[in-house]
Amino acid sequence: MSGHSQCLSYAGCNFLRQRLVLSTLSGRPLKIRKIRAREEDPGLRDFEASFIRLIDKVTNGSRIEINQTGTTLYYQPGLLYGGSLEHDCSPSRGIGYYLESLLCLAPFMKHPLKIVLRGVTNDQVDPSVSNKNLSTIQKRFLFLHLHLKKKISKAIFFFFCMLFPHLTCLFTLKKINCP
Repeated sequence: MSGHSQCLSYAGCNFLRQRLVLSTLSGRPLKIRKIRAREEDPGLRDFEASFIRLIDKVTNGSRIEINQTGTTLYYQPGLLYGGSLEHDCSPSRGIGYYLESLLCLAPFMKHPLKIVLRGVTNDQVDPSVSNKNLSTIQKRFLFLHLHLKKKISKAIFFFFCMLFPHLTCLFTLKKINCP
């Protein structure tokens, strides 16, 4: 086994999204143990399981194993594929929870990501998708077109988002021969 494919190992649920995103981008497998192991309701929460399903949808060939109690997660990342997808987000968290990670992954996908996310548009914890505020880095380097459409259905706000990354080459690299 090469050093590049060694499994990363962590304990606890802290930074779960970031760990999964970085594992996907680096291609390194990930094992997270003791996910809320000492709590009354141990294991992954519904919004975390929904996020893992979303990561599985945008990749091709990922392997995900979760033990029965949900306290251990093994993730072998696949290739970032993209394409046209739909995902029902957990109502426990806002769509911003899912969208933040998709904004990090979208530029590296084989095909443009066109995704419909259905769920709560804002809550007290996650950034609201209604205001369309993007960070300076996202505005400058990720030429994204967000098409927002809200619909009220059964007192829950639904958000439909189509995410199209358009990367332009700012400069080219040329091979030079050194004397």
